[in-house]
Amino acid sequence: MEIIVVLQNHRSFGYTLTPFYAKLSPEFENRISFGRKAQKSHIGVLDYDFSEAEHKLLKATELISDKVILKKFSRGRKNIIDFQKSIDKKLSKLLLEYFERHNRTIISLVIELKTPLYQRNDKSNVLYDSNRIELPDRASKPVFNFIKNPDESLYFLTIRHENQTIKLSKVKSDVIVITEDKPCNIIIENKLYYFNDINYKKLLPFFTKSFIKIPKSAEEKYFNTFVKQAITNYPYNAIGFEVHETHPYKKASLYVEMHIRNYPILRLEFAYGSFVSSPNKQWLTQVTMEKTEDSYIFFRFDRDLEWEKKHIDLLNSLGLYFDKMESFHIKDRRDDSTIYELICWLNDNYKAIIANGFSVNNSFENKKYFIGKIDITIQPRMKIDWFDVFMVVQFGEFQIPFFKFRKNILNEIREFVLPD
Repeated sequence: MEIIVVLQNHRSFGYTLTPFYAKLSPEFENRISFGRKAQKSHIGVLDYDFSEAEHKLLKATELISDKVILKKFSRGRKNIIDFQKSIDKKLSKLLLEYFERHNRTIISLVIELKTPLYQRNDKSNVLYDSNRIELPDRASKPVFNFIKNPDESLYFLTIRHENQTIKLSKVKSDVIVITEDKPCNIIIENKLYYFNDINYKKLLPFFTKSFIKIPKSAEEKYFNTFVKQAITNYPYNAIGFEVHETHPYKKASLYVEMHIRNYPILRLEFAYGSFVSSPNKQWLTQVTMEKTEDSYIFFRFDRDLEWEKKHIDLLNSLGLYFDKMESFHIKDRRDDSTIYELICWLNDNYKAIIANGFSVNNSFENKKYFIGKIDITIQPRMKIDWFDVFMVVQFGEFQIPFFKFRKNILNEIREFVLPD
């Protein structure tokens, strides 16, 4: 005996997914008989060794059981038949949304756990191999296809499933839509396809038509909006115009700033050519478009998350803390830290920062602080019967005699103005 999940079309609830106990019929190798529903309450009671994965599945399917549906939506009806008779248009919409939401979870578990999935077309308690739904190993991808012709443009969607391309207009069988929204789950010819990043409404037109036409008058706006968005987010095919995959120069920059809570921070920016982004900004691909005399050129590049992480990890390893608000501060010294501590950190770690490709903007509140290596040299000077010790502090190209800092030291003045 094993647990299977049976897909049925319910007139009130849409498609439902129900777990059953099933076993192969001894007389027929390709026939499965089933009858009793598998329920969460059976765990620890029935003489059946439930796996941890089956625990998860039964917990998820319990949320669309008759008992739970009655409790949530029945309005006092005591049995499921009376409840179904009372369903109006408004309640039907709520139920369909409820089942769709939980069906997404159940289908995800069925795929993950490779639980046998069957479609039941009648009230029979017998299923055959022809009723079994083939489960995918990975998500399918929608492919956006664009063709620019001189007088009009064409657009259509295909499905990329593993190494296979499926043209939707060629599908002859009925399409079973288990969930419409993301992730979208559909069944075509006894195969389950799921899409993490698109809903069914985008696929629907192309089951009945080969393409959608875009007139010349709407072309420029269409390319600068819909086509640009599709090229940014999805696999695509482009005919009649150009898409260049680019690799812009990358730069990591640090800016000394004051946090809104009044403590100094370093703000990190990543530049990809002229495009500037912060670590927390959500994006994976950027696309720009140029219009030529008779066509369009798109320039596309992908975010380098590994490169960004490498820079963040370096700052963390050097004693900074990334507070997830796009800023870094000295570890364990946030609210009571000073600008001087942050400048000292920059000076101490300047060599490592620059060696790893950072640039540093050292302007802060209309002042520009020296960032770099600071050296102190001691030069003894012989006199007739004694010698003096002459100390020089070097800031980059500037050499400052130590005695010039006397006033600052005595008066605890932390800032000294350099010649530039």
